[in-house]
Formats: sequence, C-alpha cells, structure tokens
Amino acid sequence: MEDILEKMDPEKRMALINAAMKEFGTNSFEKASTNVIVKEAGISKGLLYHYFTNKQAIYDYMVNFLLNRTMKDVLDHVDFENGDLLARIAGVTEYKLKLFLKYPGLLEFSKGLYASKTFDELKKIAEDMVPNFYQRFYQENVDYGLFKEGVEIQRALNITQWTVEKFAESMLVVWRSTGKLDVDHFKKELEQYLDMLKTNFYK
Repeated sequence: MEDILEKMDPEKRMALINAAMKEFGTNSFEKASTNVIVKEAGISKGLLYHYFTNKQAIYDYMVNFLLNRTMKDVLDHVDFENGDLLARIAGVTEYKLKLFLKYPGLLEFSKGLYASKTFDELKKIAEDMVPNFYQRFYQENVDYGLFKEGVEIQRALNITQWTVEKFAESMLVVWRSTGKLDVDHFKKELEQYLDMLKTNFYK
C-alpha cells in the first residue's frame, strides 16, 4: 500500500498512527471512533479525511503499517551472517521493543489483530507481504549444528520465542507504569535469559 501519510508533518503523522492503533486496539472496528482518534492525535477531522476516505481505509492503513514494521522491516534488522538462531530471535525482540516504545499503540493493535486470526491466517498474511518470510528467518544460513544432540529444535525455538517475547512485554509494562525504560539494562537482562537458553539447548 502506498504510504498516503508520507507528506504529513512527521509529528502529526506519528500522533495519528499512535491514536488510531490505540483506538482500534482497545475497541472492535465497529466501536472504534474517529472522533476519539482525532482528539487523541490533536488534529482536525478534516485533516483526517483529507488522507483517508473512511474508517475502513484508516484501519487498513494501520494493518499495513503494523505488518510492514513487524515483518518487512524485521528482515532488515536480521544479521543473516550470524548462524545463531537464538540470538537472531533475541535481536528481533529487541528491535520490536524499541518499535513499541516509539509507537505505544502498536502493542494493543497487534494483539487485537493477532487474537482475531489463526496462525495459518497470520502466516499467509506474512507470506503475502514478504514471500518466504518464515523460511528466510528460520532457515537462511542457520547453524543447526549448534544444538545439542536430542534437542527438539522446534520446541527449543518455541520456548525461546515465548521467553523473550514475554520478557519484552514485561519491560513494556514497566515502561508504562514508570514512564522510563533503560534499554541498555533490558539488553543485559535479555542476554542473561538467552545465555540460560543456550546452556540448555546448545552444545
């Protein structure tokens, strides 16, 4: 989808994206209000409809924005030269945490979107937007020889992903309650979890 907000003032653009994602994330599409969106974003309704024809167009843009940031852009942040898959997952989690800090409404919106779809539906969305996304992420230049003999790799990957994503979510809770988040501290904490996982799964 063409970025129809490209010419909007950057601050207003970010405020609009955050307000829309928050509203669609905390309400169903039917109950989401464009009045709340413009009030939260600090823009006029006329400006909103200068860029979007209707509420559906706003929602579709936010879905596209979410998928671009969490899928397309993810691959740009993957070090495919490094065959350590656990480190790859942790690196993506760190990237997503910084993304959620920049766009606070993204977490609610992504949860709402993902909760309404099955894994197969989500996988198809990812593949439509970024062909071979999962294949590239989990297979390209991965050194499976790092794993201990007898370790079920898929289960190990699931445990790793659940652990680091839950940890990142807990960091977001801290940020929302205190208004502060030490990203360097987060990285050090994440490395400790990752070291524990490597101890159990790697040779």
